[in-house]
Amino acid sequence: MILGRKQGDPRVKRMLDALELKYSIDSDGDFKVVLEFSDGRSQMAYIDSETEHIGDFEIREIWSVAYISEGFLDADIANRLLLRNSELKIGSWRLISGGNNTFLVAFCIQVAADCDPNSFAHSLSIVLQVADEMEAALTGGDRL
Repeated sequence: MILGRKQGDPRVKRMLDALELKYSIDSDGDFKVVLEFSDGRSQMAYIDSETEHIGDFEIREIWSVAYISEGFLDADIANRLLLRNSELKIGSWRLISGGNNTFLVAFCIQVAADCDPNSFAHSLSIVLQVADEMEAALTGGDRL
């Protein structure tokens, strides 16, 4: 590991290791996982090491980018994402500023920071699948 680089939350590391998933840790200490689907497509997800508290409940986010926009989204894409949010049982679509008038469309799920590996794996799988499906629908491509 590079000196000065954050190590990442050891709870996430233990879950990923228990699930035998390959990952890397970025300079912020967040985990990056890439899943290759059976149809040849792939998708990348991030697992945040930093957590937040809602009372005594500690949560972390798992998220994946499906689309990158120069400038704000057009109304058709924004409405499509909002309509899709109403169909989802867990998670939601977000617009995240990437700076320089670039915006990331990301699918996010919040999980308990100390959830069990099975719940974590299921949440990660949902994030990757939902984001990949929307990426294919919006771009027709597979940028990862």
